[in-house]
Amino acid sequence: MRNLLIFTIMIAFAVVLAGGVLADNKADNTVAVCGCGKVFVPTAQTEYLKVGTKSYACCSHECHVMASANPGAAAKMWNAAMTRFSNGGKRTRQEIYADIQSKMGVVPSMFKALSDETLEAEWDLFLKSQFAPGAIPNKYRELIGVAVSGILKCKYCAYYHTEAAKLNGATDAEIEDALHFAKSSAGWSTYINGLQIDFEQFKKEIDQACAFARTQMMAEAH
Repeated sequence: MRNLLIFTIMIAFAVVLAGGVLADNKADNTVAVCGCGKVFVPTAQTEYLKVGTKSYACCSHECHVMASANPGAAAKMWNAAMTRFSNGGKRTRQEIYADIQSKMGVVPSMFKALSDETLEAEWDLFLKSQFAPGAIPNKYRELIGVAVSGILKCKYCAYYHTEAAKLNGATDAEIEDALHFAKSSAGWSTYINGLQIDFEQFKKEIDQACAFARTQMMAEAH
């Protein structure tokens, strides 16, 4: 573990000294960061991209070909990769904002209010939970959000999930139905908890009801 820490520090120090400009230094102990983010040791076969007065090392011929197609954009990628490396692999705030902008068309103020330490983690979690495909289709996921928002009485969540549900094809009737179900569940939760209904007895009764329903469904299927 100690040797790994020392090696990491040596890499970071070498990169800082090199500043990403490694065309004139192909020593075996020189470390470079490619625009794709890969950290590698340049060799005699390493290809370099010259942009203005700077030359950037490419980790592969494929990266060199892609970078050569748009040197200006490639230089920005190298600078961002260098920043991420010196920042422990984390994306810069500007990079995260650009990602949010590309997905939402705007950077909501709720993300701007987050600290640098939590922004990346919160955006990645939001991206996965709100946009990525999952076991529950997005429309129904947002209808769940509408129901939860109603119970929580959060006007921010209610507005977001209602609009997102509509965006994913939910009708006004489906939104109302989700809220009606939430109201029914919250109401019965208040009632049976307040009366302190025996929980084990409650479970037995629900299991009995489900068993009865399965029997009915099987009978109807035949």
